Formats: sequence, structure tokens, C-alpha cells
Amino acid sequence: MILAFLFLFISSSGLPTTIISPIDGAQMVLVPAGAFRMGSDDFKVEQPIHELNLPAYYIDKYEVTNALYDQFVKATGYKANGDWQKYAGAGLENHPVQSLTYFDCTAYAKWAGKRLPTEAEWEKAARSSKELRYPWGPAFQPKKCNSIEEDRKATTVVGFYPEDVSPYGVFDMAGNVTELTASPFNPYPLDKTVDQSVLPLDRRDRVMLRGGSYMTESKGCRLTQRGTTKPFSMIYWVGFRCVMDPLPAKK
Repeated sequence: MILAFLFLFISSSGLPTTIISPIDGAQMVLVPAGAFRMGSDDFKVEQPIHELNLPAYYIDKYEVTNALYDQFVKATGYKANGDWQKYAGAGLENHPVQSLTYFDCTAYAKWAGKRLPTEAEWEKAARSSKELRYPWGPAFQPKKCNSIEEDRKATTVVGFYPEDVSPYGVFDMAGNVTELTASPFNPYPLDKTVDQSVLPLDRRDRVMLRGGSYMTESKGCRLTQRGTTKPFSMIYWVGFRCVMDPLPAKK
């Protein structure tokens, strides 16, 4: 397999800060290795604030678009469970794909040589070590992301809001579509695993959703907001993005 990289800068670790994913052609940005503090004091489900140390990874700069998902379907013949094509008409090619199940998203990620981000990877990519509440600062500002306050009632082109961008250059973390992650629900801190059978019924066997959407109010656009869904559910305002581990250094 030939890997196509777009080199803009090289990080202190020697890894390029931006690459082009070799299979789906998506732009990806580097989230460097290191510690960050996860969670908030806003809601019990986001407590306690705790520190995690993650290795480096690449994450899609933008949410996976209708055009990219269509490319996957045509290349593989995959039959999605979700009705994503209902939201993927002419002129919407560069809008985020939506209304897919967890399995539809993981199928794409596997084809692209990637995976869904863990909940911790998603939050670090959104907040870095700055413990941001929103990408632009501590207070919600409705004109800075595609939330319900904008009253669009639909997605926008990915990257449409220039201030809805993380310190690493990841767009649409506060708005546009909420995103599926690879993580099952676990109470914080995430460095402790919990037997799902002891959880309330409404928390069992669910995967985590992160980020706001065009159907989300301001408090749900916070970068620490946690939501859940069943893996087989499809929600029309939910999409996804992928991550990829750096290639091992050549000896």
C-alpha cells in the first residue's frame, strides 16, 4: 500500500502534523502524545475531572462527509442499515454524513484503515490540555457553531464555522453533527473499568456520543458533554469522524 502524506509541519516528535489518509483521501491532523484533564464539574456524569495520558494519534480534520461515505459504499457494495442517503442529495456532498448506525460507521472506518475514536481521544482532540468549555472559550456564542440556536435545522458544509475549531485544527466539535465514538459508557474516571451489569438499565450496552449538533442546545455543545446511544440505533443528527494510529518508525 502506498501512503500519501501531506506534509505541512513536522512536530517535535518527528511526526507530520497533517497527513492525507491513503484510502479515503481525508485530511487528518496530529494529536500529540501527552496528558490532559478530562471531564468537568458541570454534571455528575462528567465527574470527577481526571487526568489521562494518551499516545499520539491522527484524527479526521472534518466529519466524514456524504461524498466520502458514498465513495466507501461504491467501493465495497456495503449496504448501510441507516438511511443516510435521505440526507445526501445533490449539493450536500460536503456536508457530514448522518443517520447511520454504529456498525455502519465502524464498517467505513475499517475500510479506510482507521477506527472510531475513543471517548478520551475525542475529548483531547477537542480541548487539548487547555480544558476548553467551547472551542472559542468559556461562554457559548451562537454564531460560532451550527447548533439549534442558529435555527438552520440542517447540517452545513464541514468547516463552515471558522471558530468551531480545536487547538489542534479539528473542526465542528461543538456543532454540525454529534459524533459516535468507539467507547461503551463507563462512569468516570475512565482508567477504571466497570461491570456493565451494575449500571442503570439506561446506561448498559450503549456507546458514547460526543459533541453538539444542529439539533443541540448550547449546554449540549460543551466539549465535555456526554451522551449515549444503542449501537444499532440511527439518529438523523449523528455522524462520525475517524482516527488512525501513526505508522511505526522505519528501522
